[in-house]
Amino acid sequence: MSIVNDIVGKIVDGVLKEILAKGGLGTRKRATRRKRRTTGTTRKTAAERLSAIEKLLRPATRQNSRRKSTRVRSKAQRSRVSTKTQRHKRTLRRGATSGRRSR
Repeated sequence: MSIVNDIVGKIVDGVLKEILAKGGLGTRKRATRRKRRTTGTTRKTAAERLSAIEKLLRPATRQNSRRKSTRVRSKAQRSRVSTKTQRHKRTLRRGATSGRRSR
């Protein structure tokens, strides 16, 4: 029986020393909340970390223009756009006056 008591006593002493050695972390709710916040809510796996690092190392690519090219437009739409731009140029040449002609 004394052997069992010695083993249990050593285990209890070891656990108590570990708890005291950690220090700075209280057992109150506030302390546990603070501790949880620092560890982060989402834990990343090694593969996720590696992919994030690789993404940072890759050179940045330029974003393609989202403006429609003339090939994308239909024939009717092309003619509408061209007449609109011609009208706009005409009004700019006149000095940005109103579109109506004066009598």
